[in-house]
Amino acid sequence: MLFLLAWRNLWRNRTRSLVTIASVLFAVLLATLMNALQIGSYDRMTANLAGQYTGFVQIHKAGYWDDKTLENAFPLDDSVARIAKGVPGVRGLVPRLESFALASNGSATAGCQVAGVDPTGEDRLTALGAKVRAGRYLRPGDDGALVAEGLARNLALGVGDTMVLLGQGWHGATAAGKFPVRGIAHFGSPELDDHLVYLPLAAAQRLYAADGLATAWVVEAEPCADFAALATRISRGLGPRYEAMDWARMLPDLRQAIAADRAGGLVMIGVLYLVLAFGIFGTLLMMVHERRRELGVLVSVGMRRTRIAALLLLESALLSGIGVAGGMLASLPLVWWLSVHPMRFTGEAAKAYVRLGVEPVFPTTTRPEVLLQQGALVWAMALAIALVPVVRTLRLDPLEATRR
Repeated sequence: MLFLLAWRNLWRNRTRSLVTIASVLFAVLLATLMNALQIGSYDRMTANLAGQYTGFVQIHKAGYWDDKTLENAFPLDDSVARIAKGVPGVRGLVPRLESFALASNGSATAGCQVAGVDPTGEDRLTALGAKVRAGRYLRPGDDGALVAEGLARNLALGVGDTMVLLGQGWHGATAAGKFPVRGIAHFGSPELDDHLVYLPLAAAQRLYAADGLATAWVVEAEPCADFAALATRISRGLGPRYEAMDWARMLPDLRQAIAADRAGGLVMIGVLYLVLAFGIFGTLLMMVHERRRELGVLVSVGMRRTRIAALLLLESALLSGIGVAGGMLASLPLVWWLSVHPMRFTGEAAKAYVRLGVEPVFPTTTRPEVLLQQGALVWAMALAIALVPVVRTLRLDPLEATRR
């Protein structure tokens, strides 16, 4: 009975109710779209840097991340791998030997990051084989190199050309070698595209005179794992000689950029919610004011104030609930479309993002919690605002209310 009465009361002033519903609908739609775009861009940036290269968790010798030299390499010890694989959430480990070198082709030279990898494990971890745009992917026992597209362009390298690498090996040994280019790979991040060279692990160990050594175990983690907690559990199991780090610790610049952008996004959504709150508050206050005489009569004839308050609260819940449901339904196709066809910046805007090391592509996320979160927030806000006119109704003086 109370529900039916509340529903009928909503449409006593159809125009006002429709305007309020529309304002809630568009607020939910805009907030969901902004949040989905924000989180989607963060996921894209994280996937470009962490997912395509560093991995989400790495194990090193203690102190390696602060001093990335081959002197902090460690033997590929089965005991370390066995302990790490025993931690819940760890699927497997992929070894990597990383160092810096000067790459050259003819008179062209460029600094590069050399990564000695297990081709099979690396492809499983970062889908490296799918990034090959020319030539072929590395094979176990190969003696060639896989070069990032930007670096190959800077050095004028093509498939089949020979690249010279010169650097410093383990314990100060000279690291020098010639490697045929087996393939050229494209990465989403310009920072990776301009600097990466992949070698099979055995070839990298020979180049740097680091036989049997590695600088990191990259962890294959379970999907949606809490990477910080996983790194902590691995570190506890391995003891003080080794350190496990999640992507947020390995890429502090990315973490800080995301935190700063998230704060700006919260301000924008907060302003949107503030405007919506005043709109809903004004509507509900006007609705109660227009019915002041009616409410006074109801109190006079013996209707309990709490029942009247419940009626008004139910009307507010229905009014905002229709808008929230409409906004959520309207945002579904739009968010899905932008996840499949993400926004791509071109021209000077794209160049500015590239200079920051960010791919100028911004998809939306399709996580259900993003959609539900914004709808729930708007509905909770509307119900909280509705408490103001409800409290005023509880304090209503029937004699004054019925007086014209």
